[in-house]
Amino acid sequence: MDATATPKKVEGLYGREPTVIGDDHNVEMNMEVTQITNGAYHGSSFTHSNTLVDRFQTIIDWACHEYDRPLFAAKEDVLPQFEFADNAVTEHYGALRGLNYDECDAVFALGAPHWDIPSLKRDAELLSGGVAIDNDIEVGGIEYSPRRDNGELVANPPNYRRLQYVDEETDDGLEMPVKEFSGLVGELFYEKRENEIEQFVHRTRPITSDTTIDVYLLTNVVTDLPVDEVTELDTLVEQAKGRSRDIAQLDVPDGAKNLIESLDGDETFTRNDLVDHANVTKQTISNWVSSLMDEKVIEPTGETKRRSEVLTVVN
Repeated sequence: MDATATPKKVEGLYGREPTVIGDDHNVEMNMEVTQITNGAYHGSSFTHSNTLVDRFQTIIDWACHEYDRPLFAAKEDVLPQFEFADNAVTEHYGALRGLNYDECDAVFALGAPHWDIPSLKRDAELLSGGVAIDNDIEVGGIEYSPRRDNGELVANPPNYRRLQYVDEETDDGLEMPVKEFSGLVGELFYEKRENEIEQFVHRTRPITSDTTIDVYLLTNVVTDLPVDEVTELDTLVEQAKGRSRDIAQLDVPDGAKNLIESLDGDETFTRNDLVDHANVTKQTISNWVSSLMDEKVIEPTGETKRRSEVLTVVN
């Protein structure tokens, strides 16, 4: 879970190398992680691009229809740029640790946090002169990143960090250029960015969850989280648009459209289940199911012991 302070921070305060017990890389977590590879999307990205806000909003709208209780996080000044449905839970980076959201069935990191570097340098200077003055800790602050200005690299060339991902078909891994800083500033930056994203995902408690948590990292910041699928932002946006557009174009009552949006594509159900789920009459459900079956959105998969028809959503 790693809810402790950065080891170098502890060393600065107490003047000795901290002992770290445990290895979280071997812990099995009940989650499926999808991560984009084509943008970090820090707060300034949204300030300078209404188009980017619209693309993220498309994914948010889809997620609020697709999941019962999606959890979203972004920088505090970024969250107000989006609209969320009533079933959504929102938190901002920097205010997450210690919170429990184990009722949430999906996690969406809307971009990545980026702490103010001068503030981190001040913190590093204070920590390096802590109780143990001769602790030999380097304040640092030299930037290594792919950041460019007018096409020119404005920092030291970036290092590459391996994503916790392996392509199932080719058995290839994937490395990404990362933004880092030297010394204690770099340690604090990692804690405020990469580690903050990891802590956000852990708010849903995937280690102890009985159901699989779907995780979407809408940033290419490399963390220690295992990644199951990599994609690009535009691909996710088009998938979200396609799902919404397909449902909107169905020749069925609006109530049937809302019903199909609320169903899990992997589960099976009977008409009576749908009556309880939608809180409408049996006749209404019967009409909706008939319409959805005509559109080949729902299909029968068998019968219960009492010979009630078992249905499922066609994927």
